[in-house]
Amino acid sequence: EPNETLTNACVDGNLVTAPAWPAHPEWMRKFVEILGARIEI
Repeated sequence: EPNETLTNACVDGNLVTAPAWPAHPEWMRKFVEILGARIEI
């Protein structure tokens, strides 16, 4: 369910989805988590 600012992402098994582009950071965070990867800067 999208929040008011459309910044949330949803995970269902291996599917990660988001309502709009403002959710890209959270979408990417959840996608990388599902892959089992670790990103360091």
